[in-house]
Amino acid sequence: MKKAMTKAQKIKNRFAVEQIKTRITAGETNAEIMKAVPKATSQQISNHRYLMNKNAKADKFVAAVLKKSKEIDTATQEDEAIQTILDERANKVQVGGTHYKFKDIQPWDAIHAWGLGFFSGNVVKYIARHREKNGVEDLKKARHYLDKLIELMEKK
Repeated sequence: MKKAMTKAQKIKNRFAVEQIKTRITAGETNAEIMKAVPKATSQQISNHRYLMNKNAKADKFVAAVLKKSKEIDTATQEDEAIQTILDERANKVQVGGTHYKFKDIQPWDAIHAWGLGFFSGNVVKYIARHREKNGVEDLKKARHYLDKLIELMEKK
């Protein structure tokens, strides 16, 4: 069982992480970092190198896309461009199967574009995937959400 860290231990660990990152940025080797930061392990240093490299690549990608897009001239447009990039990357990954991955239009893109709420969105989602995933069970789930939506609308 893990012991809970004290606030002082958390601060010391955070300070060590910052030292590791600073020394990686300065180009020091793992051995030099481990000598300068006694708490550092080779695995921690390797993990930080990997994450820092990955973040740098992502930052360069976003910067390149923004540079190409000359019409972006306000902070709001910049935020929308970044969100578009993130959305595209999210559409390439699916956790837990492939039932959405090969669709021309991702259900969540349609749900967002149409401004659907939770219940309507779930109806679309379950209908869109029923052939590739759970068949009749997904159609029943869609009907369940539709029944709830009708119930809520009738109360208004």
